[in-house]
Amino acid sequence: MANSIYTKKLKSEADSYGIGINELVMADLMSIGYQRQDAFYVAFPEYASKSVLEANNIMSSIASEDKFKSVVKDRSRRHNAPSDAAVDGTLIDSQQAALEILRVAQSLPENSKERGEMFVKYSEMLRKNSETVDTGNDHVNYYMPIRCTVECPLYKEWRKTHDDDL
Repeated sequence: MANSIYTKKLKSEADSYGIGINELVMADLMSIGYQRQDAFYVAFPEYASKSVLEANNIMSSIASEDKFKSVVKDRSRRHNAPSDAAVDGTLIDSQQAALEILRVAQSLPENSKERGEMFVKYSEMLRKNSETVDTGNDHVNYYMPIRCTVECPLYKEWRKTHDDDL
């Protein structure tokens, strides 16, 4: 992959760890749960056309470096850090989800397609939150006495229809 296509932020992050951009991408993928081999081929697609032995040797040499292992550990901590929305690990309600969508939308670049899509999602979430669900009362409630003996009319009716089954 040509280094000229990456952002300055990604380049500076890779430089801060003292590794290449491809290694940083591989470390990020591994830190979010990718298997080592899958992360390697995504980060280094040029090795897909080479021999499996050569690719495995390069992959093993990268993954066995102490520097790379520490990057994976650091990136795992960073990716698994609790977000502002659910600090204690509990589920957030729909109001909080709408606010999170709004926060993400506002952080995206102005006039971008993604920002517009996020504002659409935000408005849909607000509409869903404001709609009240009227399920109606289509069901019949039966209130059974605490003790249903032979004097209970429901029990008598049930016995008539189920005596043959017993």
